[in-house]
Amino acid sequence: MNRERTRVEISALVRESGATAFYITHDQAEAFALADQVGVLQNGRLIQFGKPDQVYAEPTSPFVARFTGLSGELPVRVVSQTSGATPEVELTGPALLRAFRVRTSGAYPAGCDAILLIRPTGVQLAGTHDGEHHLAGVVADVAFRGRGYEHAIDIAGHGRLTGIFAPAKADRGTSVGLRLDPAGCHVFAAGSPAD
Repeated sequence: MNRERTRVEISALVRESGATAFYITHDQAEAFALADQVGVLQNGRLIQFGKPDQVYAEPTSPFVARFTGLSGELPVRVVSQTSGATPEVELTGPALLRAFRVRTSGAYPAGCDAILLIRPTGVQLAGTHDGEHHLAGVVADVAFRGRGYEHAIDIAGHGRLTGIFAPAKADRGTSVGLRLDPAGCHVFAAGSPAD
């Protein structure tokens, strides 16, 4: 019996019996699939607790965001802070990131150094010619995943973003644009607690 089938059977048994069960795992996908409530521990301390979709959509720290799955992270600077929780950020260093509004649970002043944590669902391939991209990179690797292709993109001077899914294949070595979705991007001040 494979792992996925076992997970489905455990989930069905617990729900049908109405029992309360504690399931401890290092596999966030497994935790999200099995649980009605998820607690994330760091160094033995509970740092976030909530419904799986809430923990994923609203991580309270860089540690939680990393644990629940990232494509990558980039250093940014806060350009402007609005009265709400949507500061505008820009990439620091050699790569270009057009100013971009992103969600955050904190308030950061303009000029603050921060990190942009990007979910695989928060980034899409886009053409470099259409002006619809926030960032550009080069395809480092591509793998067929059944329904489409998963890409790894090198960002000049900033490392690699992985797990970028697209229905069409972009060949290795191709320059591509990347469009960011604020719902899949989170910003935290550089050196945030529980980092």
